[in-house]
Amino acid sequence: MTCLIVFFMCFSVAYGQISDVQEAADSARGAFLSGRLEDAEKGYQYLVMRSSDLARSFGPTASLAVLAKDSGRPEEAIALWVKATLLAKEDPLAWNQRGWSYLALERYSQAREAFKEALDISTNPSFTAEARLGLALTELRDAGPRRATQAFQDIFGKDSISLSFVAQRLGEIYFQAGKYHQANQYFKQALAQDPLLLEAEVGLGKLYKEMGFFEAAWAAYWTLWNLDPQDSLYEKWMKDIQKDMNKNPKDIRPWRRMAWPILTSLQTYPPSPKLRVALFSDSAGKPAAAVRFYFISQSDFKIVDQRMGSVIAGKKNSRWEVRYSPEHLVYELRSSQGQLEYSTRQSFRIEPLSSGASVLLKNIELLSEAGVDGGDRELRGVVECRPRAEGFEVVNEIPLDDYLFGAVSQGWPNEAPLEAFKARAVVLRARSLWLKSHPLHEGDSWELCDSAHCNLYSGLQQESVNGVRGVRETRGEILEQEQQPAETHLHVSCGGLTENGVQDTSTSSSPPWKSPADFEKRVRSFTFQGLFCQTSNLSMPTEAGWIRWISVADILRRQNRKKNIGKLKALIPSKRSASGRLISLKLEGTLGSDVAEGEQAIRNLLAPGSLRSTLFVFQPLYEGKRPESYLLWGLGTGSGKGLCEAGSLGLASIGRHHKEILSHYFPNLKLKTTKY
Repeated sequence: MTCLIVFFMCFSVAYGQISDVQEAADSARGAFLSGRLEDAEKGYQYLVMRSSDLARSFGPTASLAVLAKDSGRPEEAIALWVKATLLAKEDPLAWNQRGWSYLALERYSQAREAFKEALDISTNPSFTAEARLGLALTELRDAGPRRATQAFQDIFGKDSISLSFVAQRLGEIYFQAGKYHQANQYFKQALAQDPLLLEAEVGLGKLYKEMGFFEAAWAAYWTLWNLDPQDSLYEKWMKDIQKDMNKNPKDIRPWRRMAWPILTSLQTYPPSPKLRVALFSDSAGKPAAAVRFYFISQSDFKIVDQRMGSVIAGKKNSRWEVRYSPEHLVYELRSSQGQLEYSTRQSFRIEPLSSGASVLLKNIELLSEAGVDGGDRELRGVVECRPRAEGFEVVNEIPLDDYLFGAVSQGWPNEAPLEAFKARAVVLRARSLWLKSHPLHEGDSWELCDSAHCNLYSGLQQESVNGVRGVRETRGEILEQEQQPAETHLHVSCGGLTENGVQDTSTSSSPPWKSPADFEKRVRSFTFQGLFCQTSNLSMPTEAGWIRWISVADILRRQNRKKNIGKLKALIPSKRSASGRLISLKLEGTLGSDVAEGEQAIRNLLAPGSLRSTLFVFQPLYEGKRPESYLLWGLGTGSGKGLCEAGSLGLASIGRHHKEILSHYFPNLKLKTTKY
């Protein structure tokens, strides 16, 4: 009996210690997520003190090292990673981080030793690739481009995630060496693997300018300017080379051009609710003012004035012009013979007389072209022109399912699995109905825009056979919450974990990370085995995992639009969501501090229009006492909310039904069929 009492007393003490340690770990993790880094550090220091053996103290020590790095204390980070490698001599993560910490402070010989040790002990391909990348970057920063060339060549093509980054660095090296042909090849390879690698586009533009290919250089700068219309540097580069160009810049914009409507036969579909979609919208959802376009209706049509009613009857397949006349402040319609047929200061509509007909808009001239898709587009439904200062807004009034034909097909080839198209159709149908009753453009005359702000949509020419089938075979199907269309979202790739907590894998149901060190390891390891978002061959590796090198000069140029903080001392992750996505980023400078709050603000600061996601970790690289650049490792593309489109492609490719796909990504929503 006495022995039994002693056993229970010992068990209670031990259980109490375990409970206490777990509570401290949970508290420290919560502090890390909420941006209370000092409290997080105190928690992990306590866990180090409570660790009963060396193995258990490694995790909190590594977490302290991550926190020191993220807080801008590189010397302290080195000391902690040295300690971590002594506690776990066979851990390649710790040795790689020790190497990066040395490299950050220009201690190159020690960085080489640490990376080589990681290379020797690693059995994980991702950590092996990271060690090799670290060695190559050490050569670049220490010995210069010539010595680094071979190091980068040795790792080129051996890792799909770093391929675009390595190609971009090789492009820079060859460009600086005056070897333009090789530089051109590597810059193009980088962009082929990752079209959003802004640094490669910058290099390509500078290369083409140096080679005298001014039109190609202008096109590269135009791409950069469209990603970040507020960046006056890109606009200046464009203007500087226009005098040397043989072509008008308007003739080389990479916008779609269509000679004739592609809809050859009229088809009518069951009625569905009408949507009003603003066209030519920027990333913030604001439509650009049009000043001129041509249109061709696939059927006879009429022009309906807002006040006067029907004012013109036109014939099918004739080309008409709509233009704004600044001299008279009116909107003019001219026939194919150039004759003025009608002018007005009111809104008017182009209405095909045959059900199912389309209207092709051609050669659109916009008051502001930055960040806008101004390509030709063929539209089902009605086209409406609405007056605004110095031009007019163009709105497409279209039945919901007709709209979905193009929206669901957008960006996917026809050979994509039908069940993935069906899943996308259900999500976009619910999203469109939700936006119709909860417009993001409150007070405007439309419910949706055609940019990613609401949902990408460019018209009938994007439609595919399977996209249309996906819409028709799920007619009326939506996701509901509380008997109403749910506020659904989509993103390109979650990188393994959605913002809603859905793990995109069939191999694990455990939390992907429990501490800053776990999180660092998860993001850097690029472990994609079993991920649905990498199952389909239609998904690019860089959608799930990516690497970027962003200079402090670029960060400050963008930051100074908002507030001048002087020279940058540190970028500090302030808050993260439960999935690890950054939602607040603090900047500390010599003249003050500022905070980039929210996903869009962080994107605009680090890489406008091209930062794939905010699920990333970074390593500052210093020049003297201040950071000179930041190396980012990231997972996923997009917000991470709702449907992982790469994952739906993967699930469909292994035979999953669209209802199974939807239940996987939306476990708390109900699939219902509604009658319009």
